[in-house]
Amino acid sequence: LSVGASDDNTGNVKSGTDWTMETSMENIKTVYFNDSIDSYASILSTIYYSSSPDYLNYNLNTNNLTAQVVSISSGHSTTVRIPGKITYLDPNTNISTIYTVTSIGASAFYNKTNINTVTISAPIYYIGFAAFSGTTNITSVTLPDTLTTLGTYGGNTDTFFRCGMTSIEIPRQMTYIGRRTISGCANLQTVTFAPNSICHTIARWGMENNPSLTTMTLPDSLVTIETQSLKGCPLLASITIPRNVTSIASQTFSPSSSLSTVRVDIDKLGTNYFPTQLGSSSIGGESVSNVVGYKIFSGSGQLTQGIV
Repeated sequence: LSVGASDDNTGNVKSGTDWTMETSMENIKTVYFNDSIDSYASILSTIYYSSSPDYLNYNLNTNNLTAQVVSISSGHSTTVRIPGKITYLDPNTNISTIYTVTSIGASAFYNKTNINTVTISAPIYYIGFAAFSGTTNITSVTLPDTLTTLGTYGGNTDTFFRCGMTSIEIPRQMTYIGRRTISGCANLQTVTFAPNSICHTIARWGMENNPSLTTMTLPDSLVTIETQSLKGCPLLASITIPRNVTSIASQTFSPSSSLSTVRVDIDKLGTNYFPTQLGSSSIGGESVSNVVGYKIFSGSGQLTQGIV
């Protein structure tokens, strides 16, 4: 009878770097598992920590010393402050360790209707699915410059779905506004993008059904505006389509009862989903009474926009 055994990280004696049984020279990872087992490493290195001063609950990653906000306990203040760093005191060793807060997990504040303000001072790069969905009484959310991702790329993100905020600025490093990211927000009036934004896509339903939205400033980096991404915004009266946009889906704005003026690069006239002429025309599924053309004129090394 031959029994495989190991003295490295598949056994109990010492830490090593492989899955090979020394007595039989079998690699048990290829025999019993597949590569997805590596994903469990983060689970084994995670500590759940409840912070009493701010009522926030965290998952702490002991490998890279980062923390994710996963929920908030009852009894919290109407103002939520997410810190940049937290200190965890290990009850077993009595050793304190500092963790950097880098993300907010899925549904972390879902349906927390007693929150009014969220202040994020942490270097957050990721906010998960439906993190602030249903926070109908939030009036103010300030997103950090470090933010790169909201929800899951390609699927519904619902990050601020039915959120009560009145305005929001999309941070510069955000490249993609996913499905229902900022959608169904009854009080939202203004959406802007930070200077030098690199956002290239607003996905389907990305900013739909915001009945109070009156002001929308799209970034020059924008390339794609997907179908129904701005539908159901009846107070949006005018919008400028950046010159780098190559695709506007046929139902982008429909229905939008107040949209009357759309400014487009005249070089795009007649291409797919753009008006064929200036004046009265149709764009993004909406008939608008005033299609205005603009053209970028170069001079002295700078770009200036001229209305035609």
